[in-house]
Amino acid sequence: AEYQEISNALISRRQGSNDRAALALLSGLPGIGKTVLARAVARRVAAQLGTDAVIEAAVRSHAGGSDGTPDPGGVATEILRIRKGSDAAANKTSVVILDDVTSLDDLSIVASALPANSVVIATSRRGFATPEYIVTAVLEPLDDAQAKRLLTDLVADSEVRSLELESNPELRMRLIALSGRLPLGIGLLAGQLNTQDSWSLEDHVTRLENSKSATLAPSLESAYARLSSGARHAPQLLAQYPGRLDDTESEIYLGRAASAANPEWSVPQVLSELSTENFLSRSANGRYELHDVVRAIAMEHALAEEPLSRRRSA
Repeated sequence: AEYQEISNALISRRQGSNDRAALALLSGLPGIGKTVLARAVARRVAAQLGTDAVIEAAVRSHAGGSDGTPDPGGVATEILRIRKGSDAAANKTSVVILDDVTSLDDLSIVASALPANSVVIATSRRGFATPEYIVTAVLEPLDDAQAKRLLTDLVADSEVRSLELESNPELRMRLIALSGRLPLGIGLLAGQLNTQDSWSLEDHVTRLENSKSATLAPSLESAYARLSSGARHAPQLLAQYPGRLDDTESEIYLGRAASAANPEWSVPQVLSELSTENFLSRSANGRYELHDVVRAIAMEHALAEEPLSRRRSA
């Protein structure tokens, strides 16, 4: 299933039933782009249902006990707190992205705590049996038509870029192929298309074709290389931190390293750049996280570029 089919199924279930939240589960290996796809689904569902209340939370990183086990009840409480402070409290539908669930119980606990008019789009690295009322999709690389629709949706806010893609189908398909036809790769590509206005589609094709990366797809390594020096170094530091950081913690953790490595860093600007380029996402409780594949590549760069003494001091 692709994101329009998933979106349509969720909208249909939301409009046809009021006794439980409409649920979807997107599963697949790390790096396939589950979260990117979940966000695309959430935007489309929210637009169709006439709500701007999209809330994002993660289960696996919300540790409850000292053993670090997930705390889905705590996640549900956090979502309800955020929902209470938004327009969704006025009987509007809330669209929730529930990232990285580890079991059906996680999903059930969170969903049962939410209002029945909610829509929940969950992602998981694991595949597990689900009831029929849950829309499910196991992610694999997209076909050409699905990839085209996803890319078109992700650059829709730029009328000029959208028209350029539509007018150059051959270049568009070359870009899609170079993204690996993965939602993550297409999301990174869209981030660059949206921010690098002076680059033509042909420029982007040339950049990706000249990339030396053979990891996920050329788009990831190429996008990484295009970051500012501070934004390239920050993921290397974040990848070595075992948890997620909020704004204050990021300022302290990254700022300490910046004073030694690059005094001209502005931590808020670096975090903004990484978020704009889709390298970094922010959970509902305001904590920053790296995608698993981004974390792995950042660690490779840290091992190759940073002396052990500096990595230990960070």
